[in-house]
Amino acid sequence: MRYNTNHMSAQHFVHTITSKQEQHKRRSLLIRGCIVFAGVVIITPGVLLLVIFPEAGIPLVLAGLGLLALEYYWAGRILLWFARGVDNTVRWYHSLPRKVRYAIELFFLLIAIIVTGLIFR
Repeated sequence: MRYNTNHMSAQHFVHTITSKQEQHKRRSLLIRGCIVFAGVVIITPGVLLLVIFPEAGIPLVLAGLGLLALEYYWAGRILLWFARGVDNTVRWYHSLPRKVRYAIELFFLLIAIIVTGLIFR
């Protein structure tokens, strides 16, 4: 299974996933089934939490996809898509002038303060 990518950190990610998949294929069927089951058990509450508490849901979904990517190509593709999105966002953010980055950070800090104030009213 090969993934196509143009980003250096995403390429490292693909190499890591591919080597882990090759190691995983040598495991017994029982172990492989348990890993798939664990991936589903982790990803299910993660998907549900995405709606009400995304800060907790996203890591659970990624962890579940990480386990499922050992067995299923589609899960690796979703993880690669996410890695590319993170790479692109970080590259874009660092390309902005420093004042613009500070303004974005201040905006999100103010949003967090307002939401915290509304919650603990």
